[in-house]
Parts: sequence; C-alpha cells; structure tokens
Amino acid sequence: MLENYADQDRFFDIFIAKKIGIDVRVVPNGCAPELLSSHAKLHSDDDEKIILCVAQYTPEKNPAAVLDAFVALNDLHAKLVICGSSATPYFSSMRRRVEKLPSNISGRISLEIALPRNSLLDLYKRASVVVSTSITECQPLVLLDAMGAGVPFISTRVGCVDSLPGGMIVNTSHDLRVALAKLLADPMLRSKLGSAGREAAVHKYNWNNSLLALEKNIEEVVAGVI
Repeated sequence: MLENYADQDRFFDIFIAKKIGIDVRVVPNGCAPELLSSHAKLHSDDDEKIILCVAQYTPEKNPAAVLDAFVALNDLHAKLVICGSSATPYFSSMRRRVEKLPSNISGRISLEIALPRNSLLDLYKRASVVVSTSITECQPLVLLDAMGAGVPFISTRVGCVDSLPGGMIVNTSHDLRVALAKLLADPMLRSKLGSAGREAAVHKYNWNNSLLALEKNIEEVVAGVI
C-alpha cells in the first residue's frame, strides 16, 4: 500500500484490509530521482516568486482554482505557472479567462502544455510554492516532487496528503488564498516546510527505498513469511 491510511474513497482497499484483519505493508511512491540528486536549489527568494501547479487540465485536477486564488492574491511579485500534458477543452476555457484579465495580471500567468521533463524539473527547483487543488488523489506525485525539490506545497485535503510533511492543507478557496499569501510573505516558513519535505523525500519517498521494500515484501511472500 502507498500509505498506512484508510478511508472509504481512494484508500478503500486499506479500509477493507484493516477491517478484516489483513496485514498491510506500506511501500510509498517516490519523487523524481533527478530532484534528489540535485542539492542546490535554482530559485531565490528575492523578487520573483513562482507559484507552480502541475496538473492535467481537467475538472478533477481543478487547476482553475489555483488561477482564481492567484488573481485574488494580487501580488505583483508573484508569477503563476500551470503545466499540463494536453490542450483539453478545460485548458481552452482557462486560456480564454486569462486573456480577459488585465495585462498586469495576465502577463504573470503561463499556461504550459507538455513541457520537456528537464524544463519541468527546473521549474520545481525555481518554484517558491507548489499548489495542488485536485478534487481526488491517492498519493500525488506532484507533491512528492515538490518535497524532493525542497519546495513547500499547498494542497486540498485529498487522499493521504495529510500524512505528507512539508506543506499546508486547505479546505476552501479562502483557505487557499490565505495559505498562498502567508507562504509568499514568509521566506523562513517556506524554508522550514521545504526542508521538512526534502528530508522526508530523501529518507522515505524515494524510488530506491520503495523498490528495496517491494523486493523484500515479495521475497517474504515467496518464502511464506507473510
């Protein structure tokens, strides 16, 4: 299982396993290995503050909520970058909304499609905060990548994100705006949360450890230990 967490939504399998007394072994997802191999962050906390959202342009991933929060934030030093993999009808709707905004706001918004992997990883390293406003998730790789890059995250309360260190969890659009303003205004808080996330990514949420744990569990199953 990805996390020792049970609910009646995306973690219903663990809910049932615990209910009937089946042993649960945790093997979490990992962040992008390239982020762990890079110790120096590319972003600085001076003038430009990048708010990064990596999400498909779909209602389930809900990146429009990040756009709404950014517009309401009205921080002239902040830039919003949203990265998705394809130009969906949802993307077209968002682009039309951006085009109708005043130029001093729309000029600080980038809606990207299918960025090369290296470019996306560089964005993680340059970001001041990573935001996820998904309606449903399990253990979001986007947040694990933020942790690996040492960048704090803000996320809706979905899946097992409550168990991930290094970020802030929000329940409403108002909460999101407050959390964004707080993080962007406080470099020490960003550093503290980013360090906590990075530490967890190094020791727990990385693919090397997960593969070793998975291999051990398979060996124990074959040996009849489990």
